Amino acid sequence: MSHVDLQDLKNRLFGPDGRVVKTNKFSVDFQLFSPITDSFIEANGEAAVAVSASSLSLRTEAWEFQNMPIEIPIKRMRNNKLLITFYGTRNMSAFTSLLSLIKQYGGHPLSQTSASNNAPTAYTASQLYNIAIAENFGRVNILNDGQPGIGSGSIVNSITYTHLYPVEMFPVDFDSTSPSMPLTYTCLFNYKTAWAQRESTPEDSLVPKR
Repeated sequence: MSHVDLQDLKNRLFGPDGRVVKTNKFSVDFQLFSPITDSFIEANGEAAVAVSASSLSLRTEAWEFQNMPIEIPIKRMRNNKLLITFYGTRNMSAFTSLLSLIKQYGGHPLSQTSASNNAPTAYTASQLYNIAIAENFGRVNILNDGQPGIGSGSIVNSITYTHLYPVEMFPVDFDSTSPSMPLTYTCLFNYKTAWAQRESTPEDSLVPKR
């Protein structure tokens, strides 16, 4: 086992590659396909208050080898949910776009007169999942927190989410008694895979090493 002294620890935490992120500065990009317009809705550097992603864990089971009980990993477990709280703007463009996409991907409310009205726009014969959602992605960019030699606001790392699509818009609270508080709204997304910028390969490309 290699020995790590205090100077090694300082270099790992405060050196160019391991610098601790002391302030929570980030931006959000996304590209989401609209089946109705047959085009992507894009946002770059969208103002956001908070981002919360599902945790990743391993399911393990007890196994006994040479009378020694151990726990072995048998399956990767994840929930694949991404929660983003955005700042509300006067034009509410991102809010309106996300609402529209939820309606397109989910279809119309149940209709008693016409079953065809209930079909989701994203799953028609010409707009299946692999066309409507498979090229969607979102990215959370971690921004420079003042490190010398790096431009202010530049991206130092990022987390990318593939097959991203909105599934729920949470209630928006309007409160006239708190004039100093900015308007925010929260949207829940589903996604397929996630990887950090500095991972060796995206999850879709991971293969067992022999």
